[in-house]
Amino acid sequence: MRYAFVALCIFIVIFCAARLAQAQQPLDVDVALVLVMDISDSVDGDEFALQRVGTAGAFVDPEIVNAISSGALGRIAVSVVEFANEAVIVVPWTVISDAKSARAFAATVTGAPRSNDVGTGTSISAGISLANKVILTMPYRATRKVMDVSGDGTNNTDAEGITVEVVTKIAKAQHITINGLTIGDDFGLEEFYEEDVISKPGGFKLHSDTFKDFTKALRRKLVREIS
Repeated sequence: MRYAFVALCIFIVIFCAARLAQAQQPLDVDVALVLVMDISDSVDGDEFALQRVGTAGAFVDPEIVNAISSGALGRIAVSVVEFANEAVIVVPWTVISDAKSARAFAATVTGAPRSNDVGTGTSISAGISLANKVILTMPYRATRKVMDVSGDGTNNTDAEGITVEVVTKIAKAQHITINGLTIGDDFGLEEFYEEDVISKPGGFKLHSDTFKDFTKALRRKLVREIS
C-alpha cells in the first residue's frame, strides 16, 4: 500500500509538471498579423470611422472567417497599431478562430477611441517600428508573420530619426512580410508604398479609391494574407 501511495504521488507530480510545461508553451497560430493604420491629420473623423468600421466588417465577413478556420491550425493572432507622428497599440493581440472570436475582435476595434497625443504628421516609420516590436514580443509561435500597413499619405516625418528604410530592413531580417493598402489619390502615394514600404520579395499592395471602399479592399487583402 505504501509503495502504491508513493507511485501515485510520483504520477501526480509528473502529470502536474507536464501540464505546467504545456501551459508555458507558446500558442501556435497560422498567421500573426498586425494592422498598421494611418490616423494622421489627413484622416478626418468620418474617414477614421469608415476605417474602423471597415476593419470590423472585414473580419466578420464569412469568407474571412472561413479562411481563418480553414488554415492548418485554424486560428490567427491579430493586433492593431495606429500612427501619426507617433504610434500606439489600439488593440492588443487577439486570437481569432471562429465567428464568435471574430465578432469579439470587431467589437474591440469599433469600441476603441481614436488615439490622442500622437501628433498630426504621417510617420509610417513609427507605425512599422512599433509593429516590429509587437511581433517580436508576441506570446505566439506563428507560421507566418505579416504587417498590413494602410494609409492615405506618404511618410513625412520619422520617429526618433528612424527611417522607413531602416524599419523595413528590420522587418525583413525578422522574416516579417509587409503588405500595403493605399487609400485615395495623394500624389506619389502608390509609388511610395510600392518602392519603400512593401516587402521585396513577397509583399503586395492593393488600392482603395476612397475610405468608403476600404472594407472591400481590406477583405480582398485579408484573403490573400490568411489563405
